[in-house]
Amino acid sequence: MGPLSYARLVRLHNARQKLRDGKFDRESIGNIAAQEGFWEWSRFTSYYGKHFGELPSQTREHATRLTGPHQALAG
Repeated sequence: MGPLSYARLVRLHNARQKLRDGKFDRESIGNIAAQEGFWEWSRFTSYYGKHFGELPSQTREHATRLTGPHQALAG
């Protein structure tokens, strides 16, 4: 894996962590993607789906269902 691919992978994991963390539940998915350097929503969604096997919105939905709104997901 090259350095750019590795950096993208780290940014994807950072975004996923934020999507799973209740502290960021009022933050839009687009803003979270931008915070991690993904300026094109469609590319972020594509990279995210290929790596994690679900859409960013699905990650957030699962986390909210498990913890309820405004609570951090443990782990």
